[in-house]
Parts: sequence; C-alpha cells; structure tokens
Amino acid sequence: MKLFCSLPSPFARKVRALAAEKGLPLELVLVDVLDPASPVAALNPLRKVPCLVDERGEAWFDSPVICEWLDAMPGPRLIPEAFEARMRVKRIEALADGLMDAGVAIRLEAVWAGRTPEQRSAAWMDWQWLKVEGRHRSNSSAASPAAPISRARP
Repeated sequence: MKLFCSLPSPFARKVRALAAEKGLPLELVLVDVLDPASPVAALNPLRKVPCLVDERGEAWFDSPVICEWLDAMPGPRLIPEAFEARMRVKRIEALADGLMDAGVAIRLEAVWAGRTPEQRSAAWMDWQWLKVEGRHRSNSSAASPAAPISRARP
C-alpha cells in the first residue's frame, strides 16, 4: 500500500500511527500538495493528504476513512466494533481532527508564502484559536486543570 503524504501533516501521522500499531507496512510517497503537478491531484479530487492507494490501485482519502479501512485489515482492532464504544472513539477522533484542522489553518495563515503580511488575518487566526482552546477545555476536568495554551504567533 502506498500512502501519499506530507511528513508535517498531522493527518498523515495519524494514519501512519494506526498502521504502525497494526503492523501494516506502508510505502510513503512524499508529496507537496501545493504543487499543481502533485500526483495527489489525480487520486483525490480534494488534493489533500493523506491519500492511501491499496493493492488494487483504489485511492482512499481523508484520514478517518483511511483509518477505518486500515483498522478492518487483519490484526487487532483499534476502533471498537460495539456501537457505543465506537461512537465514543469517533467523537474523540472528530475533536482531534478539528483541533488539527484549526492548527493547520493557524500555521498556514501565519506563514504561507502565498499571503503578504497585510493579507494575513488575525481575526481568522483568533477564530481558529477559539477552537483549539475549546478542544483543550473539553479534555480538562476540575480534578486536573489543563495548562494554558499559548497563542504565540510564529
């Protein structure tokens, strides 16, 4: 199986971690998704990584879908099959993915070469930070207060 990815992508890391836990070998194909000639464009209409190509040549994209697909492979199941337990795991996954989406959006807004400093939006980054802070609070409890999040700009 080939995993088209960018090493900094947290979504690709999630897929790689699940594959490693299951002992599934992946051939990594490193791509620059911002390159119009990226091979991902022919595999995933959203032009996003990760994108997994299976032994039959079928492309699977979006990390939750890829993780489901890999988890169904032989070996220990990492995502529970029982409905309630499965939904609890999927809810945690959705929160984690939202956190990663917000983090990537903040980073790209702050440093992407396609935007001048005047075009960068502090309001947009603040909106994304609210998501990060909300996710952080959802993991906190009165018994173990969470450390504060730093909004330091790169």
